[in-house]
Amino acid sequence: MKKALLLLLLVVVAAVAQAQDYPDLIRKTRQYLSVFPENNSKRLALAWYFMQNAQPDSALARYQEAFLFDPASADAASGSLWALNSLNRYSKSVSRSKTLIHAFPENPDIFNHRGLALLQTYEPLQARASYLTAQKLTAPNSESHTIAADGLAWSYLNSGDLANAQSIIKNSTMPLSAAPWLGKPRPAVSAGFGYKQNGDTYWLGEASLRLRTYSAALGFEEYRLAGQHFRIAYSLDLGKQFTPLDLKLGAKAFSGADAGSYPAWQGSASIAGKAYISSLRLSPLLLFHYTYAPVFSAAQADLGFKISTDRLNLLLMYSGLYRDYLSVGTDQTARVFSGIADLRLYRFLRLSFSASHGDMAWWTNPYGVTLDTMYPNTTNLGLGLSIPLGKGFGLSLFSQLGLIDDTRNHLLQGVLSYAP
Repeated sequence: MKKALLLLLLVVVAAVAQAQDYPDLIRKTRQYLSVFPENNSKRLALAWYFMQNAQPDSALARYQEAFLFDPASADAASGSLWALNSLNRYSKSVSRSKTLIHAFPENPDIFNHRGLALLQTYEPLQARASYLTAQKLTAPNSESHTIAADGLAWSYLNSGDLANAQSIIKNSTMPLSAAPWLGKPRPAVSAGFGYKQNGDTYWLGEASLRLRTYSAALGFEEYRLAGQHFRIAYSLDLGKQFTPLDLKLGAKAFSGADAGSYPAWQGSASIAGKAYISSLRLSPLLLFHYTYAPVFSAAQADLGFKISTDRLNLLLMYSGLYRDYLSVGTDQTARVFSGIADLRLYRFLRLSFSASHGDMAWWTNPYGVTLDTMYPNTTNLGLGLSIPLGKGFGLSLFSQLGLIDDTRNHLLQGVLSYAP
């Protein structure tokens, strides 16, 4: 979807090119420069003609010559980024723009070109900061302002903040290329299998749909103990994004072989705030879970904080639990500390580390999985790998080491997902 902004720019260029005979202009300008090579404005004009004639490689050479001739030329600086982006040399454009934004801090075109290159190199939060600067430097109804607004919307979309993207689109006086993508329903499905060292297995699946700032997901999980059915769970989650925060409501229904624990029902609610500082996103989290079972009920409150960059997401969370049993004097309080570090290795390839420690009986972890009293570990250490397979498919692998008293147990899980 990040290609759409570049396509918008190319459409504008193509429309202008139809009204000019650029090959003839290139020939005449070359002849002129062969006689008057010191005329840098003509050299810039020649670079522009090459760009309009779909010759960005030749344009890049002319823009670089013009910049060497006049290092104070903002047109030569921004033009070189334009040509690099047109050649799909986005990494080079990002590297080059790092120095140019300091040399020309008031030039919106440089920030727009840098924003596009950052989007294409999977860095939407940095792209957001660049487009936001460009937008502040431009007049409200100018072409550069529209490009900045469109890039800003795409930056939010690529970082998962659909509410802020929708706000940008609604407030724009010009149509933006990001609007059709936001308005299209986005379904997704996933299915997975897990295996524990003791021979226990489980199956899980989910189907979800996202439309603009609304989302809904249906989930299923079956746990088999020593090859025999032990527990089954169904879940429903509804979400709504707003510009300052995201809301989510959930419900689960459990049934199983343990008559004291099942059937059980759980309701949950979560609030996730959003605040941006340059290329950082800060998200305070507040979550509640309430579980009702035949012989007990469990209340859980979570307080967390998430820091996101284009490379690393870091989540820290504290959970307080209260388990209310029917028998007098048997109520329990517990607490769990958990954390997740999620690192982008290359493009959409991600590696994650997770850890949790505490009394985890009937604790719902940050992934939304509710652990019952069957093998509630004291400590869990997890390692995950998310692998894009292409054409909307993805594979997530997860391995966990569980510690309880003096014993260890291992878990392996694989989930295949598809989002067309």
